[in-house]
Amino acid sequence: MNVRSSLSARIWKYRLHYVIVLPALLLLFLLKGIPFLIGIYLPFVDFNVFKGVSGSPWVGMGNFRTLFQLPEFRQVLTNTFALNLGYVVVSGAAGLLAALAMASIRRERLRTVFSTLFLLPYFVPSVAFAYAFAVMMSPDRSPLFAWDAFFLGEAGRFRFAAIAAEALKTVGIPALIALTAVASRHEAESREGDREAAVFRRRGYLHDTVIPAARAVFAFALLRMAMPLTSDFDLMNSLVNPLVYHTGDTLATFGFRVGFVQAQFSLASAAWLFQFVVQLLFACAAYALLRGAFADDLFGRFERPRIRAGSAGANGLGIAASLAIGIVALLPLYVLFVVPLTTRSEASASAWDLLSVPNALAYGFLFLAATVVHMLMTVTLAFPMTAKRLPGRQLYKLLLIFAALIGTGTIHEYLFFRHLGLVDTRFAAPLAGIVSVVPAFVLKSVFNAKYGRLKEQAEEEGKGELHAFATLFLPNIWKPWVALGVLQLVALASAYQPSLLYVANPEAFPPVLQFMNLSMGMSPELAPPGDPLLLALGAIISLPGVALLLLFRPWLTSEALVSQVRRG
Repeated sequence: MNVRSSLSARIWKYRLHYVIVLPALLLLFLLKGIPFLIGIYLPFVDFNVFKGVSGSPWVGMGNFRTLFQLPEFRQVLTNTFALNLGYVVVSGAAGLLAALAMASIRRERLRTVFSTLFLLPYFVPSVAFAYAFAVMMSPDRSPLFAWDAFFLGEAGRFRFAAIAAEALKTVGIPALIALTAVASRHEAESREGDREAAVFRRRGYLHDTVIPAARAVFAFALLRMAMPLTSDFDLMNSLVNPLVYHTGDTLATFGFRVGFVQAQFSLASAAWLFQFVVQLLFACAAYALLRGAFADDLFGRFERPRIRAGSAGANGLGIAASLAIGIVALLPLYVLFVVPLTTRSEASASAWDLLSVPNALAYGFLFLAATVVHMLMTVTLAFPMTAKRLPGRQLYKLLLIFAALIGTGTIHEYLFFRHLGLVDTRFAAPLAGIVSVVPAFVLKSVFNAKYGRLKEQAEEEGKGELHAFATLFLPNIWKPWVALGVLQLVALASAYQPSLLYVANPEAFPPVLQFMNLSMGMSPELAPPGDPLLLALGAIISLPGVALLLLFRPWLTSEALVSQVRRG
């Protein structure tokens, strides 16, 4: 009886958490839960488009047997895992070197300049970045190199090229995560009376700089490999071609081709369900490991940690190394932004003539509205995870991890939106992008690391949860909250997969899908294949993301960028 009374008292005490999260959970169920229920049923039937999901005949494990008997499916699994592992090694090593180089620079503003340069490629849409990378790697069109072969057209070399492309695009994320970890260690050592810092004080460069940076990169690798069968669809689908399927076809591109091109909905759903189950096990294991051993490496307890100034010689080496890494990382952006200005176009139209401004404005408004809803969901989903004694907290977190793995751009999501009559409208893509659960985990981790003690103190003083939400939570997390919203807006505006699935009318294409169609030679009379006009159009559609990066750079910290490690 006492146990029940105690549990009831705790539930009543934390009642705000249960109430505040209800709208977000309802939206989560509508946009993810219902499609998920379709997704776990569809693999066990022989889907007939005329009979619908419920009317299609039951085949049990037949689709799974067919799937595992396909030689290409086994090759696709190998490719996906190999590409992810290769990316983790290359981007982790490059991020570590970049972080160590920037940590040696004395002036904080110069470090910020370099870190911003490393982040720039990430804020360029994957389709534009992939096109610029392909031009750069072309033996006959590259403005920078005289290649003797086309790496993206040879199966033996494709993996190396694809890994390099993704590493160049995202190297700024592990670099900034590692740099912040170094700053946190230096800040801890600089504070008088910090017992934890006293253990490491004056142990030298290895303990003060290399080890925290390496631990942060390892945490980044764990996050990335938490879902080893997921890849950046936009990037990979833009690079891969039938000549390199043997080494470059991933589960994402395979599932899209089988499901949406060949219309084998049940087979594609079987591949998705297999992917979901495998990644659920990996994600739970990675979360437990990160939470237990590496949380402090990703989410430091200091508001603005500072790096201790090094010697003049180290400063010079740091600047030189950062400059060298930056030049390599920005080569595709040079092709995208500079080459169109220095190369004459054969097309009669300009890049602005190819862009539908009304469509761009309409999608901009819809994506902004979706981002606002997403931000409200994020803050309400995050707050219950800050109450350590909340009954059902662990089950709630497990539910959110489960939801995070469902993904988007799936067959069952498509069938759900088609049933609602949203296919071939502008609304499906923004709706599909509203729900993203990972930012809620990031927000709660930021608050718990920096302000968790204040919340516990307020709780001990008898102050209620509404007081904590209004005076502790919101005032202290609004900057990372806005940063997460900016990242979500960039992700929505940059992604072309949702629009590729849900918009068939060319007059309603968003800018990224317009660019993708033109870059594939769909309208050669407007933009001849290989013409610099396409690079100019890619540069134009990249400007909003770059502008948002520059505008909100002070708030786009490593902690906010953790939410993007597993974007794909």
